[in-house]
Amino acid sequence: MAHLLMIESWVGGTGRIFPATITGAGHTYTFVTRNRGHYLDGAEAPIHPVLAHAANVLTTETNDVPALVAFLRAQHRVLGFDGVVTICDYYIDTVAQVAQALELPQAFCSNVAMVRRKHLVRAALAKAGLPNPAFAAVTSWDAARAAAREIGYPLILKPSDLASSAFVKLVGDEDELHAAFSALEAFPVNFREQAREPLWLLEEYMKGEEVSVEACTFGGQTTIIGVTDKSLTGFPYFIEDGHMFPARLDGDVTDAVCELVTAALAAVGFDHGISHTEVKITRKGPRIVEINPRPGGNYIAELIERVTGIEFLSAQIDLALGRQPDLTRKDTGVQSAAIKFLVPQGAGRVKAMNGIDSVAGAPHVARALITNATGKELAAPIDNACYLGHVVAIDPDGLDARKYAERALSRVEISFAGDAREPAAPWNVAGLIEDVQAGLYGPAPASLHVVGASWISQSTRFPGTQQTYRNYYLVLRVGAAFGACCIERDALDPTIAPALAGSSVADLLVDPRLPVRIAALDAYLNAVRPPRESALAQAMPLPAGAPPVRAVARDNAIAALVSITPGQRVGLIGVVNPLVDAITRNGGICLPCDFNMERTQSGLEVARDMLPILETADMIIATGMTLSNGSFDQILMAARRRGIALIVYAQTGSGIIPRFLGDGVAAVCAEPFPFSQFSADPTSVYLYRAS
Repeated sequence: MAHLLMIESWVGGTGRIFPATITGAGHTYTFVTRNRGHYLDGAEAPIHPVLAHAANVLTTETNDVPALVAFLRAQHRVLGFDGVVTICDYYIDTVAQVAQALELPQAFCSNVAMVRRKHLVRAALAKAGLPNPAFAAVTSWDAARAAAREIGYPLILKPSDLASSAFVKLVGDEDELHAAFSALEAFPVNFREQAREPLWLLEEYMKGEEVSVEACTFGGQTTIIGVTDKSLTGFPYFIEDGHMFPARLDGDVTDAVCELVTAALAAVGFDHGISHTEVKITRKGPRIVEINPRPGGNYIAELIERVTGIEFLSAQIDLALGRQPDLTRKDTGVQSAAIKFLVPQGAGRVKAMNGIDSVAGAPHVARALITNATGKELAAPIDNACYLGHVVAIDPDGLDARKYAERALSRVEISFAGDAREPAAPWNVAGLIEDVQAGLYGPAPASLHVVGASWISQSTRFPGTQQTYRNYYLVLRVGAAFGACCIERDALDPTIAPALAGSSVADLLVDPRLPVRIAALDAYLNAVRPPRESALAQAMPLPAGAPPVRAVARDNAIAALVSITPGQRVGLIGVVNPLVDAITRNGGICLPCDFNMERTQSGLEVARDMLPILETADMIIATGMTLSNGSFDQILMAARRRGIALIVYAQTGSGIIPRFLGDGVAAVCAEPFPFSQFSADPTSVYLYRAS
């Protein structure tokens, strides 16, 4: 049988099963690495499979290709290699160069150096006339900023030469772009200490389901094996947390995806090797995300084999030896297979992990591997390196393997030391969205969907008064919770609701319209942090009755949060007339500000510019409506900078504002939907006070 030369490997996923595939086929291999310590597994399995199965392990510098070629040329004379292979993206170019120098076959296409660079693939697709998102490859911040303005936000910023979704970031505005640009700029070498190309790729953000197409090309002929689906955690980090083969797609969609991938592989000159091409299924049709010139990671090869009987990793070995692989399908008795990864939903020290032992015995589970991380300190999950384990499930009858895998993994519960504490207060609203996207508050936003959306026009005028209050709301429902954003009349198209219903929270958190982002954020936080379950919130019931009765009770609740001393200047951003009366009744000097009012009911002149008030007030009371136009951040910064109390009455943002408690916000009166003016039944407001 053959003797392969393997240059480096992934540590997890396919890197764990590829070595046994080689030896199981009767072959041997010599493994070459620059750092054996990179493959140490720890106490439970101290010898990594790539070391355990190797006939020889050689240590030399694998990042210096000329020196490596010279070293391996000498080893080849002694050991006699029959082909060159790797399972690690960062050494695909190296394998191609070594194979050429030693005149050996290898498993990758002749154009692999280009295929590995995402910006060159984009250019090749454009040249071939294939559908492509708007994109730009830049080498400076000024160029990135200019390109982003032309592409439009939100967009994706990614490196052209990294793997495992590292540093792939969704950005919603120029500030986020600069932060992502700077983070990548501060990473001049990759995870294997190879110098990176100082290039940033900006791409139009494509909405839609993401799948991958697994294919094998030999002699210039491409065979499509099938389509794999993919689930992601939250934005802005694109962490893959599951796959199912085959994907549950309509036949015409599958055909369109496969036709595009076949054309894309031809466009980049893919003439030999296995490919794993990621595709977004957008409303305009399928679009290429990227082409990977190797088998899909995350055990996709195992899923394929369980369903089709095709030994995909054996095909990789055959290709490395210059042989035509056997792609004959077999009846395995399995219709679908899925894998689900355990991704921690936060950072910190793990207090306990429960339910691990029950996973392997769950219905339809083929195997499970979960690390007990109790007592360990976990970093925030930002890429695929955060996995704590996985479960593989099968369905002999249909396409429900994913459901079985998810049910099995849901048996595992992770608790962190100090779980009762909230994540650290964010700097601003954009920072809170990023924390939610990163999973610091709980479930991935991509896993939650808007089940109801309403655009509401509402007017209130109490008997005996001349003041008519006109309010316009966007209300979104996620599960049992609502999120709301009070808006100006023309801020959104009144017919917007049908387009939002059914959307994932993840998609709406990057919507270009601020009120949509606010309502989605509010709904998410009220779903995962219900105020009725918060130890920080004091529920204050509002009585049943007519609007004036309930409004007075509500305003008394707000006033209960405020301790006003005579002569104290109180800035009121967003006028609520009973609060004006409460301020003056306690001897305070009310400084009202509102965009839609000239005078208060008591005759006070209302300012339109809040900045002078923010600089002169001794205390600020603001409404959650300030979230809808972005002014809340300015108010928050002023309160922090000047060290004055900020009290917020939040119908809009009832789930958002409490997240800033104790870091700029001194107290909150939160009123989740349905608001007092929409119901005659008893409801509650929730009072929060900073400790």
